[in-house]
Amino acid sequence: MIKLLYDGLSIENDKVVYNSDKDSPNDVMNILSPDIYESEFGGNVYYFGYTFNNNASRKDRTTIIHWLKNLDNDGIDESTLIKFIDKPLRFFDKRANLMNFDIMLSPRSGRTNLMKTLVREVHEFISNECKKRSFELVKSLPRDVDFNWEKFNNDYEGEIGDNQYNQIHNYIENALMPKIHNLTYFSIADSVKYKYRKYIQNYLNISKEAEETIKAIQNGKILIIDDINTSGSTLHEILKIIRAINPKSEIYIFTLIGR
Repeated sequence: MIKLLYDGLSIENDKVVYNSDKDSPNDVMNILSPDIYESEFGGNVYYFGYTFNNNASRKDRTTIIHWLKNLDNDGIDESTLIKFIDKPLRFFDKRANLMNFDIMLSPRSGRTNLMKTLVREVHEFISNECKKRSFELVKSLPRDVDFNWEKFNNDYEGEIGDNQYNQIHNYIENALMPKIHNLTYFSIADSVKYKYRKYIQNYLNISKEAEETIKAIQNGKILIIDDINTSGSTLHEILKIIRAINPKSEIYIFTLIGR
């Protein structure tokens, strides 16, 4: 069975088939136009290369993400992945001039090649000094991961009844967080339902060297790189860390897939 996702990308026998000839109105994700998306995130300039169209089902989105991350060892090949990354990256460079950044930050991904390839390709555009100041944020121990109840209560106050709130509260306190704290490796995408991801916090750490470098640049420019932005939780976590160290820095964000 062939399920057409768009003219450049289809699923045949549960495998993604890639062809970059053209886009169509029925695409799950357009790959030719626009050249790049410009938005804002947390008050910062935000660029991303691709986005899922509104008609894309969660299943189709997951299929594409797994294909890009090569989670089943049957995903995108290296040369196609580089082309997929470099197309929006070149337009990002034209808009933001990557040679002008002082520091680059990215979350470490030990499980997939997508993030490693993205970082490697970005390194082709930034200065040698910025490469020396390129840092990865590493995962905290699962037992240190926390839930932002203040933000959750602000979002849901008056939106749901007491019974529903108590059910959600009980699930988070007695099921979700204990499960996370007992993990040996925490992945927010694998362990947390989408609607709760933006409330998960304290799951990334930064090295002392990176902290001192961020503090030293004062009004300098920081580039945040991530592969896929869905809930925004990872970007929020990185921004929180940066702002606590250096609130004066100018921050730009680039993700391969965004919203």
